[in-house]
Amino acid sequence: MSLVSVLSRRTGIGPAQDDSPRGARLTTRWNTLMVVLPSAAILLLGYAHRWISDDGLIFTRTVRQILAGHGPVYNVGERAEASTSTIWQWLLVLVGGATGADISRIAVYLGLLCTTAGYAVALDATRRLYRPFAEGRMLLPVGVLVLLALPPVWDFATSGLETGLTTLWSAGCWWLLVRLYTVPGARAAYPLAVLAGLGPMVRPDLAIASAGFLVSLWVLRRPPLRTVFGLLGAAAAVPAAYEVFRAGYYGVLLPLPAIAKEASGSDWGRGADYARDFVAPYILWLPLLALAAMIVATVWLRVRADGLRATARGDAGRTAVFVMPVIVSAVMFLYIVKVGGDFMHAR
Repeated sequence: MSLVSVLSRRTGIGPAQDDSPRGARLTTRWNTLMVVLPSAAILLLGYAHRWISDDGLIFTRTVRQILAGHGPVYNVGERAEASTSTIWQWLLVLVGGATGADISRIAVYLGLLCTTAGYAVALDATRRLYRPFAEGRMLLPVGVLVLLALPPVWDFATSGLETGLTTLWSAGCWWLLVRLYTVPGARAAYPLAVLAGLGPMVRPDLAIASAGFLVSLWVLRRPPLRTVFGLLGAAAAVPAAYEVFRAGYYGVLLPLPAIAKEASGSDWGRGADYARDFVAPYILWLPLLALAAMIVATVWLRVRADGLRATARGDAGRTAVFVMPVIVSAVMFLYIVKVGGDFMHAR
């Protein structure tokens, strides 16, 4: 979820806008290039650092068991759900069954494709979001440049895990949310509800992000009660159906890794060390301070221009689109710290 919340910030480049046809074409090409180049960069960097982790091999073993006819199990005859990401597991089954290729290679390269597509979709959505405010100026995606400078981002562009799928899912939800905000009458409410509802099946902790996207959807549309129930039903249909299967087949309501790793436990001290181990080596407090300064400056300029009451009242839809991803990212960061981080650096 952290990707889409920092993926782009608006920066005017050069002199005042050029309203000539040539200037408009140049701006359009530049802004398109700012979507293509970062996406190509993560593709190349991820390919150069391609690998598969131990946990990635858990997925590949389960997928091989399914393709061999033994069902979604790790060991034959033992009904234990070893895969954290349900959708990633079955996506590997689909591609592996269709191609007959080595599952480990599929996990690596499919993850890289998902990561690349996620960057492209998220950047395109952010470009569309800022287009009305940019007033014909060129855009510079500063946030994604910070991400591309981090070696862990290169590493986890592959790894055989669901990280790439998580990026693509987050980007897809973000794209639909931006479309709802920028295109009056866009029929994206139900697609967003369905896609957001799949979050826990990508990763159980993405339920936090799912809730954030659904709240943003409600704020943007303010639908009548009947439509609210329809959207909630669309969001819950597939996850609820799978929970029924999971309860009947495995006898539990969560994947085994979530139970074994005590995803509901608390270890704040270890989590703080984990966060420090990520922030300190790359001096990430600098871009975080810059981001905080930009937020303070933006709020101050709005208060100065519109007054305190008008700023506080604001546009609820705009707040939902611009602020909710940041709030969700902060909550997920706190959750990672709460559970004690992870056993892999910066994962």
